[in-house]
Amino acid sequence: MRNHWHFVVWPRTDDDVETFFFELTTAHAKRRRYQTGTIGHGHVYQDRYKAFVIHSERYYLTAMSYVESNPLRAHLVSRCKDWRWSSVQERLGYERGIIEEGPVDLPHDWIQKIDEPLPDATVKEIRRLARRH
Repeated sequence: MRNHWHFVVWPRTDDDVETFFFELTTAHAKRRRYQTGTIGHGHVYQDRYKAFVIHSERYYLTAMSYVESNPLRAHLVSRCKDWRWSSVQERLGYERGIIEEGPVDLPHDWIQKIDEPLPDATVKEIRRLARRH
């Protein structure tokens, strides 16, 4: 996405998520400021990251679908697999080492499924949960 990113992570310890995102956003902000020559000029990120627990297999699959279909929903591509920055690219065999298999196996027709729009109610519920956190 052009102005945000999504991650679905499964940490080993309670502190892993906070540590990972602190290191990621710090490194990214420093690099961005260096590249743009704006060191010392305000914030790179508007807010702290938002995280919430996924409690079920069904919700995991919904969250994964939401994340991997986001470029399609934003009308940036006509098929999810065309977004070069997506984990979908890795699922198609473009090994970049950015994802691991998740805690739940994805359906064999996953790439086709995520090209189908999520129901509006599902998208609204995910966004509502994200705003709460």
